[in-house]
Amino acid sequence: MIESWWVHHIENFYPVNFLRNVAMQQVQTPYVFLTDIDFLPMFGLHAHLGRSLAAMAALGGSEKTAYVVPAFETQRYRLSFPRSKAELLNGLDMGELFTFRYHVWTKGHAPTNFAKWRTATTPYKVQWEEDFEPYIVVHKDVPLYDTRFVGFGWNKVSHIMELHVLEYEFLVLPNAFIIHTPHAPSFDIAKFRTSPQYKYLFVQHSRGGSLLPVNMPCFEGCVLCSCVKVLKKEFMEDLSRKYGGAGAK
Repeated sequence: MIESWWVHHIENFYPVNFLRNVAMQQVQTPYVFLTDIDFLPMFGLHAHLGRSLAAMAALGGSEKTAYVVPAFETQRYRLSFPRSKAELLNGLDMGELFTFRYHVWTKGHAPTNFAKWRTATTPYKVQWEEDFEPYIVVHKDVPLYDTRFVGFGWNKVSHIMELHVLEYEFLVLPNAFIIHTPHAPSFDIAKFRTSPQYKYLFVQHSRGGSLLPVNMPCFEGCVLCSCVKVLKKEFMEDLSRKYGGAGAK
């Protein structure tokens, strides 16, 4: 009964982290850029990242470094794409571009410190903060994403939190950027914004690997988490068990 229930309902939740892991497991380059498909890279980003990584390696850079590529957005379907950082800054000043999700999810990218980025000429370190979810370039041996997070909500935040627990350093690249382009909302984000029931996620139960919907008893006295907030708590407790006290920081 449980398995048939799962098969019937799982299609309602996009397995975003599972698919990210599939992609990451195919990487054959030393580094990988963890971004989203609805971003456009600046002109020459690939070559720029190659030069930046080479320069950092020459300085003895650690493989436990996450290089943050600052994210911006436009609300225009037609945009004269900036060809340089100077043009991007002009677009910000003219109100044609904005820091990503500044109006709905400030915490996601605030630690990037966009004010400092405007004048920065060398990579600078930033501190991890709760709900930080930057787009990063990391060594391919980075931990995979937690597949319990499906659909919309905390799927990248949880990954960045695990890197923080593993003592990754976050370095912001001063001359790199990506720009989010407008599009119709996905099914998952539309449901997240409008349906309280959407936030009742599914988790893979840790005891025996049984696939169960949340809030369904798996045995007498055990009820799985009933909302995203509880799944967050469960995830952080798992980090503590996996990495010791560091997971609770």
